Amino acid sequence: AERLADVPAQGVPFTAPFDSAALVSWGVDPPDSETLPWWGRQSWRLWLAQRLAAVLATASGTAAERVELALARLGLEGLDVERWTPSLSLWHNADRSPS
Repeated sequence: AERLADVPAQGVPFTAPFDSAALVSWGVDPPDSETLPWWGRQSWRLWLAQRLAAVLATASGTAAERVELALARLGLEGLDVERWTPSLSLWHNADRSPS
């Protein structure tokens, strides 16, 4: 940490910082129980994009209202829509057996 103190961090979209400097970040892909069987493993980004698309495609109202609804819905599902990271409890009921 001391040697890298002056290195500027370049954030990776849709990941969470590992430390306060955000030089290292981490991400998590959804468990198999959260994906459609015929699609195989999904990345976190694809899982998130699908949920956003589903809400936006079915919402009515102005563009701003649809965005507000989508953000609220994702927040209810356990996403931090400010940092675009999953909460620690998002998949707490998911099957945690190794795949």
